[in-house]
Amino acid sequence: MVIAIIGVLIALLLPAVQAAREAARRMQCANHLKQLGIGVHNFHDTRLGLPPAQIGYLDAPGGDTTANDEIRLGRLTIWALLYPFIEQTALYEEYSSASCDGKSGFNVLFNNKWWNNTVTGGLTEEERKQHSSVVTLRCPSRRGGGPLMAESTETGTTGTDMSSGPQSDYAIVICYLTMNTSAAGLDFWWKSGYVSSINSVQNDQSPFRVAILSGSNGNTWSPRDTMAWWQDGSSNQLLVGEKHIPATLLGKCGYSGTYAAAQKETKGTEGDCSYLNIGERRGTSVGRWFVYRSGSTNPSSNSYKTIARSPNEYFSNAITLDPLFGSFHAGICHFLIGDGSVRSLAVTTPNSSSNPLLANLSQPNDGNPATLP
Repeated sequence: MVIAIIGVLIALLLPAVQAAREAARRMQCANHLKQLGIGVHNFHDTRLGLPPAQIGYLDAPGGDTTANDEIRLGRLTIWALLYPFIEQTALYEEYSSASCDGKSGFNVLFNNKWWNNTVTGGLTEEERKQHSSVVTLRCPSRRGGGPLMAESTETGTTGTDMSSGPQSDYAIVICYLTMNTSAAGLDFWWKSGYVSSINSVQNDQSPFRVAILSGSNGNTWSPRDTMAWWQDGSSNQLLVGEKHIPATLLGKCGYSGTYAAAQKETKGTEGDCSYLNIGERRGTSVGRWFVYRSGSTNPSSNSYKTIARSPNEYFSNAITLDPLFGSFHAGICHFLIGDGSVRSLAVTTPNSSSNPLLANLSQPNDGNPATLP
């Protein structure tokens, strides 16, 4: 009888215990975003500018900007550039002094060659674990401890595929807007960033923009903007959010082969690839968007995305990837705000042509008043 009573009590208490544990994990997840916010502000104070979304690309061989994304050669993104300001100075120094495939420092392409040690200068297994263990970039409600390493299913005909590397649970906010429709491809500025077309950044409306380079040398990068770029006010500016990764696709990375089959359960798996580089498709591992415009400056032609309603929501389009923000928390998704605070937005927060709330909160200088719900 006593044993039966104890069993009943345990059954009654278990949901409360689980709820308390999730509340603690949710708080820790928000705290990681807070640390990233402090890192952004400290970066700004130290480097006199905002951390760039990425350093930029080397042009494809022969200046071919139409070449497939396997030879679009990207360099480091905002996450590694923030390392000295989130207590990861040692890792940052490894990047700044790297040498691989005939390149050095920030000119190194931190792709599969570097990650898989397929050339001189690549990483050992122990080094890969070290680079994949930055806990500030993960949410404990989604994943536990240990290294988070993306091992790409891509083969990459040139061996420069950028999928493999450390994984994270957060993404910067991107505004996929083209202000000059006569300039082909400028809507892809943030993930292309070719040196030859670096001035395309003038068409970007995102809170973080590509770095300023001197020529094609990635070691000469400097911040492009100060916080004055957030002209609509930092307190209503979305910077970083939890990125949506369907529960069944956690840890999977690759566009071709097994994970790119037509079934909805396997679309868009490149969303959980390396956060060190921005590639044509791998860009969704670094940034996500709430508003997209391509081929028209008419706002009515914009595409809008909302927050994923649950961890089980699949991507519906393998090309645009439905690059949603979303979490493993019930009913909410955490976002870092420009003033350094962290807010939990309901998954039902509106975003449409008739009520572009999230889109307006994404753009730093659109002049549209918006208030966080």
